[in-house]
Amino acid sequence: MSGGARALLAAAALASAAVGGGCGGGRASGVKYAGQAAAAPPVYIESVPARPYRERGLVQAYGTGTKASEAALIGSLRERGKSMGCDALANVNVDVGEMKAYAIGVCVEWADEGVTDRPGPEP
Repeated sequence: MSGGARALLAAAALASAAVGGGCGGGRASGVKYAGQAAAAPPVYIESVPARPYRERGLVQAYGTGTKASEAALIGSLRERGKSMGCDALANVNVDVGEMKAYAIGVCVEWADEGVTDRPGPEP
């Protein structure tokens, strides 16, 4: 991941922590797209798929206590990604501390399936 991308992810993480905090929750920063995913999308930790893709939005999750584990956060990201219609989650970064944990990733859709573009956010 490039230095600029890491800085962007770090800024998003700090902004989210300052605004939301939270205990065991999460949020989808992107929007829900028309093509709901049939299954939870694959996760690419600090990497991107080899397949062509388009970025659709950010997905993030945070947890405290028993929900402050990498496995819990990845599961939460996958569920949110599925509800957003993501084909995959790319550049996922997980930061686990003693009491809090945070994860962020990019919702992507495959660009090689003949889809020109999906509609924007629902009203």
